[in-house]
Amino acid sequence: MRKKMQRLMFSLFMPHPVNTSKNSHRNQATLSNFLFSIVIALALTLMPLPSNIEQYQPEWLLLFLIFWVVRKPETYGLGTVWILGLILDVIRGALLGQHALGFVISCYLCQQFHQRAHLFSMPQQCILIPLALLPHFILSYLVYGLLDQSPSSWHYWLPIVSSTAIWPIVSIVLGGWRGAKTF
Repeated sequence: MRKKMQRLMFSLFMPHPVNTSKNSHRNQATLSNFLFSIVIALALTLMPLPSNIEQYQPEWLLLFLIFWVVRKPETYGLGTVWILGLILDVIRGALLGQHALGFVISCYLCQQFHQRAHLFSMPQQCILIPLALLPHFILSYLVYGLLDQSPSSWHYWLPIVSSTAIWPIVSIVLGGWRGAKTF
């Protein structure tokens, strides 16, 4: 009875069963890859750029989160996305929940395709990525408008273009860690 209770408690905190040492090793490798990629994404997001190309900075963290949420939805879900969005809100000094809500909406839309994602070619993924990023940018635009900080030029939307352009590289690099080239 005690072992059953321990297994039940363990299953509440572990989103997937761990049966063998090989499976455990694979899960630890995936977790370390995830954490390493998130640290890299945060570093790239916070990296200062020259003022003439600053407006083109991709949404690194959101791209990395889209990859992981589609690739491993049972492990990295919307709760993970929400927490990392809140962390980015704090780091950037944005309204608390602004990035978190935008990231969750975008990742939720992508998560709906996770079973079919491996069938999408890279050009098809490059069509879906701007559609996935758009809710985040629209929500942020509305928040900036409510705060009377509304961007007045079309340059606000350029990160969608640069994120779409960089997506194939992100997908191949992150997919290479798991033995695949795309989602």
